Amino acid sequence: MINPVQKTIAAMMLTFKMILCLNDNWETYLKKCIFTVREVERREVEKMLSCMGHSVYMCCDCGEAKILPHSCKSRICTVCGKNMPTSGLKK
Repeated sequence: MINPVQKTIAAMMLTFKMILCLNDNWETYLKKCIFTVREVERREVEKMLSCMGHSVYMCCDCGEAKILPHSCKSRICTVCGKNMPTSGLKK
């Protein structure tokens, strides 16, 4: 049996990306076509699913690896999370 602390930690680590990837949930959702998925929604989800949040480059001479962070610029990405502008929001 899982104790409450382990259950809470597991729930905190579960992301939207993981939910869509588990058991091909995104593909299943698209195939069932219960709701119409707009092209912009499909594009954003596909960007999010392919995002690693970084690229790794390795030197051929010394073997040193360099990690370069980048963003897929998807608003729903749980890895890089595009920041929304706050300048126009009322406080």
